[in-house]
Amino acid sequence: MNRRELLRYTSAGTIMSLSGCMEYINPTTNDITKEDRIRIDVKQIANNPNLRRYDLDFNVQVSKKFVDKNNPPSITVSVVNKSDVTILLDGTTRKVFNGVRDTSNSVLLLEETDWRSNQVKSNSCWNLHQEIPLSEVNYRTTLKKSERKEIELYLIGNSNTDGCIPTGSYRFETNYSLLLPDENGNRLSNEFTWGFIIDITRDSKN
Repeated sequence: MNRRELLRYTSAGTIMSLSGCMEYINPTTNDITKEDRIRIDVKQIANNPNLRRYDLDFNVQVSKKFVDKNNPPSITVSVVNKSDVTILLDGTTRKVFNGVRDTSNSVLLLEETDWRSNQVKSNSCWNLHQEIPLSEVNYRTTLKKSERKEIELYLIGNSNTDGCIPTGSYRFETNYSLLLPDENGNRLSNEFTWGFIIDITRDSKN
């Protein structure tokens, strides 16, 4: 039986009700440091999954709000195990949150080790020259009682978009498998999806 949990969303209108192709506006200048700059904000966060007997607390926060010549903007995704037992979260690509691309494939969430500065068009634009191959290997996040794990992810425009990192609202999500370790191996307990929406906007310096 498919036990995938349906998530409810915190703000008016759910993430799932949004169009699969997020509307975005391409920047009109290739230098984001002159008259305005790109900023990011968390627009929506999915409610924590409604799991029988287990309690996980997911969150996402902005780590670096503005684009500059040194780094693109970044977020930190975290999860806390509030249950009384050890929990394993399985998936692909990386720990904690493996949503690499938004649902419109316009913006990427990359770890610091996933990219290099010579792979972007310019340090004031943060858009890729070409797509970066990412290995999709199985990951496992082990969470003991009251343990917290987090990951910092950088927002970079995909190579299929023109100009700089595109502005708009972008939805990211991850499918999780929750496993419980026991003497007979790891037992599947639940499957669920969790995610969030990031707003990328222009912020005037004046």
